[in-house]
Amino acid sequence: MEKVLYILGAGFSAPCGLPVVSNFLDRSKDLFRSDVNKYAHFQKVFETITELSVCKNYFNTNLFNIEEILSLLEMRSTLANEKASRKRFVQFVLDVIRACTPSLPDPLTPPLIRTNWSETLLGPTPFNAYGYFVGAILQHSFRKYFERIGPNSIEYQAMAGPVERQCEYAVITLNYDTILENVADYLNTHYLTRKHFRKDFNKAPGEDVFSGCLAKLHGSADDGEIIPPTWNKTLSNKQIAKSWKLGRWLIESANHIRFIGYSLPDGDYYIQYLLRASIIRNQHLKSLDVLCLDRDGSVQRRYEDFVAFPKMRFLSGDAIIYLNSATQTKQQPAWPDELHFECLEEIHNETFRGI
Repeated sequence: MEKVLYILGAGFSAPCGLPVVSNFLDRSKDLFRSDVNKYAHFQKVFETITELSVCKNYFNTNLFNIEEILSLLEMRSTLANEKASRKRFVQFVLDVIRACTPSLPDPLTPPLIRTNWSETLLGPTPFNAYGYFVGAILQHSFRKYFERIGPNSIEYQAMAGPVERQCEYAVITLNYDTILENVADYLNTHYLTRKHFRKDFNKAPGEDVFSGCLAKLHGSADDGEIIPPTWNKTLSNKQIAKSWKLGRWLIESANHIRFIGYSLPDGDYYIQYLLRASIIRNQHLKSLDVLCLDRDGSVQRRYEDFVAFPKMRFLSGDAIIYLNSATQTKQQPAWPDELHFECLEEIHNETFRGI
């Protein structure tokens, strides 16, 4: 069975309202203005950023880039042993991510789904698109359950169940947000399913743990353990170190690697070394595809400089268009009351056709 690994960057979560590097600082200022008391600790961060502006008199510095700002703060706190300062900006990052992570809406007709049941499993876009993606990763299928509630009326309830696949899917994400986990929890809450992402790496000899795995290399906003976006990517945290081990194993095992919404920033050398170190044991990689919005060609150039694999394909595009394509896949005519989440291969091949 083919093993497909998705590696997700900020562009994957941006359609849900999560900030990216270029607008992170602006979003934090909006939060501060919306509730000065709740985000009072932001004020100290903003004051420190103002102090950093002095360095622009001597060196080129982009103080609108959150990674550069936090890297400067990290260097200062490390050299001066200012643990309180580091704790402050870690909390700053977490608070912005948590505040910007949206809550999923209730089903449009909870819990009964009417004629357009397959298009409303998670309500309006973009959430429905993420539902299809998670449904494919966790190998869900849905079927309508007929329930007569009156002499002339029948309504339908979506019920989840397992489905056999030709591919197994796993995910490495560089994002702190919990969009994927929230969608999985939503499906478990509203439908008859009990599937979760597997984040641990307790692999027994000979055990295949690829399907449904989720490695969060930067940590997660839900548990507060994160690696800030700075030059100092320490792996001293045991839980995050486990995520990196899982990520390494997923890269080693994948037949197909797909980057979605990840621009391969110049400073992400640690990700590049993880890929290099992990691919050494991968003897069966068949494809490497990249989908990322690239307005000036710089993202494609970075990938072309880094990737030597001759079968790499690059496409400039928005992640939400890719995800929305999944929701347009209709049920098989022979099974009008069932919806199998087998759409990823179809939409991926169609998206990259001709490249």
